[in-house]
Amino acid sequence: MTGATEVLLGETGVERAAVWSVVGFGLTLAAFRGAARLGAPGAWWVAAGCTAVAALGVIAFARVGGGAIPAVLLAYGPFAAALFETVGPAVTLAPGGGILVDAGTTEADVAVVFSIVEPFAVAVAAAVAVGGAGFVVGRGLGALGAGVEVDDGIGDGTGEGTPDDTESDED
Repeated sequence: MTGATEVLLGETGVERAAVWSVVGFGLTLAAFRGAARLGAPGAWWVAAGCTAVAALGVIAFARVGGGAIPAVLLAYGPFAAALFETVGPAVTLAPGGGILVDAGTTEADVAVVFSIVEPFAVAVAAAVAVGGAGFVVGRGLGALGAGVEVDDGIGDGTGEGTPDDTESDED
């Protein structure tokens, strides 16, 4: 893999980032709707919490070899859900009625389309910002930890560090 390809795509798969992006979208929606049912005072607390968790996830993903594009993809899901719940239209599922979109108008026109597309477009910008910053921080932490040798006493599988090899002070 070339240097540019490794930076853009990383060693960890894009499919893993896509799955976690979808999981983040679902968990963020569940957090918003759960907080609303419990009567939480402000949606911005939920958005801030989901944003912090997404940023930490991006940093950890980049730390273990994730690329810049998957890092942005990973951040997109939670941001899209948070923006959709805070500034998007009310979307509900009606039994037998399909998906209902309440964009403040009775007509299915351009305003409805824009009210749905706008939060997702803003989420792309937020994901690029947080995903890019998280990628830089995660790769930096990975580089700092790359030269550190950890002695956990377990050994490396060669038999070193086992109880049979240790010297005792009983001599």
